Amino acid sequence: MVSKVKLFCIPHAGGLSSIYYGWKDKLEDHIELIPIELPGRGTRANRPLCDNIQEVVLDLYREIRPYLDDSPFAIFGHSFGALLTYELIHLIKEASRREPLHVFFSGKLPLHIPVSRICHTLSRTEFEEYIIGLGGIPPELHNCTEILDLFLPIIRADIKLVETYQLKEDSIKPLPVDISILHGSEDQIADKKRLVEWTSYTSRQCHFHDFPGGHFFINDRTENVVNVVNRTLSRVC
Repeated sequence: MVSKVKLFCIPHAGGLSSIYYGWKDKLEDHIELIPIELPGRGTRANRPLCDNIQEVVLDLYREIRPYLDDSPFAIFGHSFGALLTYELIHLIKEASRREPLHVFFSGKLPLHIPVSRICHTLSRTEFEEYIIGLGGIPPELHNCTEILDLFLPIIRADIKLVETYQLKEDSIKPLPVDISILHGSEDQIADKKRLVEWTSYTSRQCHFHDFPGGHFFINDRTENVVNVVNRTLSRVC
C-alpha cells in the first residue's frame, strides 16, 4: 500500500505559491500538495522581504514546521526555490532530525556554479526586459505598469539573493536521498552541460528529466512535470 506523502513546493524568484495550485487535481491521491508562500508577496504580502538567504530559509522552516509530523515528505523547488530547497533540507535535518523521501531541483544549475550575469543591478528598463525575456511575466501583463511596479521590486530582491549566494564546491553537503533534476531544453540561464554536476549533491541516485521549453517550462509542461512527480513518489513511498 502506498503511504501518504506531503509535497512542499517552493516557487521561483518573485513567484507566488499559487503557481502550484493547478497541480492539485493532477497529483496522485497519496500526494498532499503544500505550496509554500515566500514572505513579502501573495498571502504573506504583509511580511517584509528578507535580506539574506539564511533569513528566508529560517522563515520557510517556520512555515513548514507545523506540517513536519511522522508522515513522509518531499520537496520541489523551481529556480530560486531550488536554492532555498537545498538550504532548507539541511536546516530541517539539523532542527527536526527529519529527511525528505525525495527532492526535486527544477530550473537551476548546481548551486556552486556562479551566475553568468549579474542582473539585480540593472536599470528598471533593462531589468524589466530581462525578466520578460525569461518568460517570467505573462504577455498580458507586459504593459500593465501597476502590476510591474508591484512585482519587479520583489523579483529584483529575490534575484539579488541568488546572485550574491556563494557555495564552494568543496562545501557541498550531499543529501542522503535520491534527487531529481528537471530542466527546460531551451532554458537560456542554465547550461545543460553542467547539469551533471548535480550528482555531487547526493550520496544516492540523481535522476535527470529534460522538458521542451524555456526557464518556465513548469508552467507550459505542467502535466509532464507532475507525471514525473507522481511516478517518482509512487516508487519511493
